Amino acid sequence: PGDRMSGAGELIIEGVVTTLNPDHEEGVLEDVNISPMGPLASEEMESLLLKPYTSSRTYRNLKRHGEGVFHITDDVELIARATIGKAETPLAATREITGRYLQNACRFYEFRVEELDDRKERTRIHCRVVHSERLRDLLGFNRARNAVLEAAILTSRTAFLPPGDILRQLDELQVLVDKTGAEAEHRAFSLLRDHVEEARRHQAAGNEAR
Repeated sequence: PGDRMSGAGELIIEGVVTTLNPDHEEGVLEDVNISPMGPLASEEMESLLLKPYTSSRTYRNLKRHGEGVFHITDDVELIARATIGKAETPLAATREITGRYLQNACRFYEFRVEELDDRKERTRIHCRVVHSERLRDLLGFNRARNAVLEAAILTSRTAFLPPGDILRQLDELQVLVDKTGAEAEHRAFSLLRDHVEEARRHQAAGNEAR
């Protein structure tokens, strides 16, 4: 999320990507990795450019398996839970690839990797969409949902940005959630704030131990 677009006819779309985890990998309890991601997509949604870091499970899974699913959803609580690694949602088998899609998404796009460049920490993975389906209408976003989405992007950067700085930005977004959010948006925002506050406590404990 946040990368500059590379040209006309392309846009960054925030959503959720599922990839298959390898069997019996140490520390992996689930078959499917669910991760928020904002790929650069063609207007026709025929191609996707993903830019996960080499430290991410999405990158490792796509390099190993080369197939995944990108989802468009208005469920910001799902996006929040995926951001902190606690997404639990119904899954179903894909049609054209070997994978799983989120049953409560609005649309999903099955894709195959065509080119993977991992010479830098931020990889570039060019993918071709091979199948797509609409599952339900997109209800849309209000100010609270947009605020949760921005909060999720900030929370995903706790490894790179000081947690205190992130919390100050969350304070500004909290106002929008308080004014226009329903229960789901409040729950999602609280999950994200708790995660960042926990990161700040860990950082403070580490500084005291030095």
